Amino acid sequence: MIKTKFNFSEKLLHFSQLMYFTFSNFVSNNLWESASSCSFGFVFSFVPVSLIILTLLTTIIRIVPEIETYILNYAAQFYSVIDVEFALSNITKLQTIHLFDIFLGLWLIWMARKLFSSIVSALNRIFRSISKRKTTINQLVTFFSEFFLIIVIVLVIIASFTMNKILKFPIFEPFIEISPLFFNKLSSLLFSFALYLMLFIVTLYYYKIGSGTKPKWRICIFYSFLNTLSAFIFSFFLNHFITFANYNVIYGTISAVIIMMLKVYFFFVIFLFFAQMIYASQFFDTLLLKELYLLPDFYENKFFKNLKRILFINPVSNEISENSLYYNGGDIIFTPEDESDCVYYICQGFVKLSDENTTRLINLGSFIGDSSCILGKERGQTAIAFTQCKLIKISRKDFMSVLHENSQAAAKAMEKL
Repeated sequence: MIKTKFNFSEKLLHFSQLMYFTFSNFVSNNLWESASSCSFGFVFSFVPVSLIILTLLTTIIRIVPEIETYILNYAAQFYSVIDVEFALSNITKLQTIHLFDIFLGLWLIWMARKLFSSIVSALNRIFRSISKRKTTINQLVTFFSEFFLIIVIVLVIIASFTMNKILKFPIFEPFIEISPLFFNKLSSLLFSFALYLMLFIVTLYYYKIGSGTKPKWRICIFYSFLNTLSAFIFSFFLNHFITFANYNVIYGTISAVIIMMLKVYFFFVIFLFFAQMIYASQFFDTLLLKELYLLPDFYENKFFKNLKRILFINPVSNEISENSLYYNGGDIIFTPEDESDCVYYICQGFVKLSDENTTRLINLGSFIGDSSCILGKERGQTAIAFTQCKLIKISRKDFMSVLHENSQAAAKAMEKL
């Protein structure tokens, strides 16, 4: 497919249509509730996942004992949720494994599934009309997601620790003397960067693999970056412009948990919003065709319907550009004997539609040839361009797929029949 170069106004219209699809589907899919479910899944899974990660890190600690101090320094912010030092100490002292320890380990893995199953369920809510994976496959995706996230976190911690050790090499001493304040903060900056890098990798994994629709890498990378950047900006705003001491007085020791829940909920709202944008970008033409078919035939005295008609009456997409046809007044579009292998959307102008008994003038924003196309019969009518017209040709396959996937479009088609 050769991509058409759109001008600025067309790009703006295309973006507006994309945002409409994203917001409308976000609301209809009730993703606010899904974000809440993912947030509570995070609460249930945070401690089990942390314990699994600490268990994996104990092997590294035995080889490089210094990494334990590094982990404890940056885990201090989570002490209100889990005492990392106490847990790590007990795990390290564990010498023999009993049957009950195996049971606890399996239970931790099962509890940790709550977060990942919530995310997979939310993604299936977004992509359910396209992705029809079986329950067993969804379970495998959930378990693999859990394993993948834990490995990524462990690798990021090791990489961050290694980078900090490298910065302490003698070769960097002259630079430290020049700017000691910068290098003192560099350690925490590197750890923060590592955390957001981990966030980016996990988001990218879910957008690319979890969706089940194989979106393009560049789309997944772009929206993963936007999601990570949004999480950083929101966290920065909370840390620098909100006085946590006020909430410590009101909520006491659970204030840190409440603030963390707020960050987590916001992250999942943005995460699911961009996932919905990936769906809208990936299946833009299908969504656009559905909206075109559901446009009211005439302007009504309703603000939102008129606004919707203005937004979609001149659609913009590569597929639309490739299938655009132009007619002068008096040109024949189809005759009664023609096969119904497509439908036409009137983008500009008027079309005169006639049969043995009636003649009608069809205006822009309407479809012609859809009834005969559904029935699979000959046209049975004559369509002539009444003025200069721009029509969009839509194949019978694409048109029928919209009717199969959307109940509103199917209902409108039945009314016309």
